[in-house]
Amino acid sequence: MASPSPVLKFQSHKLTHREQANIAEDESSLPYAERPSWADLKPIPQDDGPAPLVPIFYSADYRDAMDMFRAVAAANEKSERALDLTEDIIRMNPAHYTIWQYRTSILLELGLDLKAELALMDELVNENLKSYQVWHHRRLLVTLLSLPPPPSGEPLTVPPPSISTPPTPSALPLANVELAFIASSLTATADAKNYHTWAYRQWALAFFSPLFTPQGREWERELEFVDKLLDEDVRNNSAWTHRFFVVFESGWEGADRAAEVEYAKTRILLAPSSPSAWNYLRGLLPRLPTPLPLSSQNPFAAPLAARDPPVLPALEWLADAGADGAEEAYGKLAGLDPVRRRYWDFRRAELSRGRAVESAA
Repeated sequence: MASPSPVLKFQSHKLTHREQANIAEDESSLPYAERPSWADLKPIPQDDGPAPLVPIFYSADYRDAMDMFRAVAAANEKSERALDLTEDIIRMNPAHYTIWQYRTSILLELGLDLKAELALMDELVNENLKSYQVWHHRRLLVTLLSLPPPPSGEPLTVPPPSISTPPTPSALPLANVELAFIASSLTATADAKNYHTWAYRQWALAFFSPLFTPQGREWERELEFVDKLLDEDVRNNSAWTHRFFVVFESGWEGADRAAEVEYAKTRILLAPSSPSAWNYLRGLLPRLPTPLPLSSQNPFAAPLAARDPPVLPALEWLADAGADGAEEAYGKLAGLDPVRRRYWDFRRAELSRGRAVESAA
């Protein structure tokens, strides 16, 4: 009787985790197509057609990993080696949303540790701050870790966007961890204006807000956080946008909205030529308990517009508010701001036409 082949012996032996780790380490320098532990799958090359006009010049490592991923996806394999493969590809191309989706399905079908995955995201987020996909994956993980567990025997699933399920009270510590992580990402990475980071912070605040209480002072601490960043850089438009979200759009009823007028004007005086605080002031006036017109702040803007050279945002304010000499103000802006000269000429002509119509009436 012929003895079993080495391959059959290898397949019949159930490897320990240590043996699997040793094999993976020994193979890590090999292409996936040459690794013995992947010998059961045949890589599927990318089909660019018979005569691609402009084929993408992938690196050899990326092409090799993607060829093996296509084989994995074709077999619908959900395994820890497939999970490792997705991480390898993500580190080469963090924007590959198909790989992220497949990784999520592996995590859920195998019931793997989502907290360990979140810890991995701490690393990948800070390495890829401007990747939508990295932040979206983190958002999925935080959502899943914050929801009630599924009924016994049922798998954990991502809730559809149409269903809004509030986080459980036990998720409040995770909310604090997330806010601290985001704060460190904004400060430690020297990218305190990154849109993706701020958008994720707003999502986290909105998602966890049902757990916030007056005693917890979560919203007050958020304003203190924004104050700190504006102290460091009053021109940080992202911080101003976030402050507007907290005070006027978050649903928080404890904000002193009327006090924001003086807050904005105080900050404007620190950097009068920066449009950030001016835009904040412009946006908050109609959102006050008693809405105010732009002209209510003309006495503040006029001295700044009268400087030599004039403060351009102040000059624009007076012109937009329809102050005396508004047409002249637009003319000055056209001369002082040549990049937008045609825009200022348009605004001046528009104002002239409007006044002509009013006079005719």
